[in-house]
Amino acid sequence: MRQKTSVLAATAVVAVALLGAVPTPAADKATPSAGSVPTQKKLASVLTREIEQEGFQGPVREILSFLANRYSIHIEVDSLSFKMDLQLAEVEANEVRLNAMRGVKLGVLLERIADQVGGVILLRPGYLELTTAHRALDECRRQRTDPNERDLALVQGEVIDQRRVLAKLRLVHCYAEDMPFQDVIKQLEGFGASNIVVDVRAREQAGKPVTAKLANVPLETALKILADMVDLKVVALDNVKYITTPERAAAMERSRKESRRKERRTQPAGP
Repeated sequence: MRQKTSVLAATAVVAVALLGAVPTPAADKATPSAGSVPTQKKLASVLTREIEQEGFQGPVREILSFLANRYSIHIEVDSLSFKMDLQLAEVEANEVRLNAMRGVKLGVLLERIADQVGGVILLRPGYLELTTAHRALDECRRQRTDPNERDLALVQGEVIDQRRVLAKLRLVHCYAEDMPFQDVIKQLEGFGASNIVVDVRAREQAGKPVTAKLANVPLETALKILADMVDLKVVALDNVKYITTPERAAAMERSRKESRRKERRTQPAGP
């Protein structure tokens, strides 16, 4: 059984070494009632909430306990994966440092905490999980393995590469029921997705409703699924995701292939 450490919302706010005192206004502080388990949809909504956070320096367990208590959420730490993938025997004892931030989304704040220990935050039914990039990529690729059958650790270079790959994939969540496609795109942007452009010529299709429940899905995959529901296509242009009609997408692809052929023809022949 995989070992997980639970950080519950009922945990009291602890005294920590702070760069500035962490504010705890009564309006923000709420403890869920016994047996109350937030749905993934509610958790996803909480992650997009804009918050104010004072500077912090201290152990992972203390900042997670504070955030769990303040925002009425449950956070579990996948301790075993940190031991096996990163050789961190007690990841919750690792110190993290945060600068004061205003108007930052809670999900972004949690990502910054996770990044400092080589981890990521995943959305689970009723709770959030802090785990390693390796585990998250395994899940995305549907290549989950038994941790007891794996090598004890990854070399540091592999760990760094996996975190870069995961950052490029940009995991997002989507909970929509008969919601206009263009509004779903705004929902994805709330999870840190950026540079998504919808062709104005596809305005009619973009207003059509879609229904989907997605959690921890790569941005491009989510966009392709949602766009297909309204007969649109996603075209990747450098770091931009351009959503347009199938006809325009096909024309752009033909133009791109033609440009590549011309480049190859103009390149000097090798020795």
